[in-house]
Amino acid sequence: METISVIVPTRKRPTLFSDLVRSLFKNAKYPEKIEVIALIDDDDSSYDDMKSFHPNVDWVTSRRCGIGHLTTKGIDLAAGEIVFLCNDDVLALTKNWDERFRDVHCKYEDGIYLAGPNDLNKGSSLFVFPVFSRATFLALDKFTKHYSGAYIDTHIHEIFDSLRFRGHNRIEYLEDIVFQHKHYSVTGEDPDTVYKERSKFVDDKKFFLLAANRDFCTGKLLNKLHPAKFELEQKKLTQCGLIRSCKIYISGKYLPRFKGMKIIFYFVARAVLKLLATPMPWRIRRPFFTR
Repeated sequence: METISVIVPTRKRPTLFSDLVRSLFKNAKYPEKIEVIALIDDDDSSYDDMKSFHPNVDWVTSRRCGIGHLTTKGIDLAAGEIVFLCNDDVLALTKNWDERFRDVHCKYEDGIYLAGPNDLNKGSSLFVFPVFSRATFLALDKFTKHYSGAYIDTHIHEIFDSLRFRGHNRIEYLEDIVFQHKHYSVTGEDPDTVYKERSKFVDDKKFFLLAANRDFCTGKLLNKLHPAKFELEQKKLTQCGLIRSCKIYISGKYLPRFKGMKIIFYFVARAVLKLLATPMPWRIRRPFFTR
């Protein structure tokens, strides 16, 4: 039976994290095959007193370096073939949730799939808590490492959306498996200090310029599914220029052209909002002709 590795970056939320862990094990059919890896910062002492109360949690402490690097490290250290990226402000509400994850994993012998539970917010439009195999993680070149605090879920979802557009639907939405996300935008509560400390636009540019990487990774998955039919570009791509990213989105080959245009307009709007949110210099130099 496959072990499920639940990767949870957490900071200054010991109570929320404890509630998540209890709900995971309480509602799992085979709790002994659940591995929870808590990723915490070395400057965060709020979890010191609770470690003895959760002996079934593997605690990984690192210097503060962003969720992407932490998550990548957690997956590298994990033992499970099934990887589940989760937040600390979540509750597992469905009995035998782990059995459904394994059903999806066993459905695809090649390990190429993306699953997601119902978070009672984004639903099937975006798997905020993605489930995938270690084989997928390696095929996508450990995609989590690129980001500081956002877009990990969007990155992998877009790749599988492109794969579906190219004729291979490997997306599994588990609507009846509920993992309630207690995000402040859903609960109506004020954001805590963890959210307030995070920059709203920190990964926007990086995500958009990684369009070529996602196109390349989609090609890698296609090559695994039909190695004789699809020739993979040999050069490994990371970030590309703005123009090339726009070309990828409007080409109609990576995603439907209309969807690609929507993504471009979305990030243009985000760039404008970031510009408006940037404080003006405290002193503006007077024009030369007034001197």
